[in-house]
Amino acid sequence: MLKIYEVQVNGWIRNYLNDLLCIPLLLFVITGVLRLLFNRPHFQVDKWQILFAFLMVSIAFEWWAPQHYAVHTGDVWDVLAYGVGGIVFWFTQRFEFQAN
Repeated sequence: MLKIYEVQVNGWIRNYLNDLLCIPLLLFVITGVLRLLFNRPHFQVDKWQILFAFLMVSIAFEWWAPQHYAVHTGDVWDVLAYGVGGIVFWFTQRFEFQAN
């Protein structure tokens, strides 16, 4: 969106914001779908499922895709951003139902 609307941002946000948000957004959608499918409104993914999502996204986009598509590049900073996003998701999910 920032690129589409030509918003000027610093290099870190321009290069890593998508990666930082990838795991939380992916797991938010997956959690919502699982809650609906299994009629479990308080379902939460555990730390192992978050770790699995982190590993699969990291392998797919930072190792496999660069080997098969020239437009992709592998970057260890992207992997770090995926990890930080996973940790943020884990912490925010833990406090989701405590307010109720």
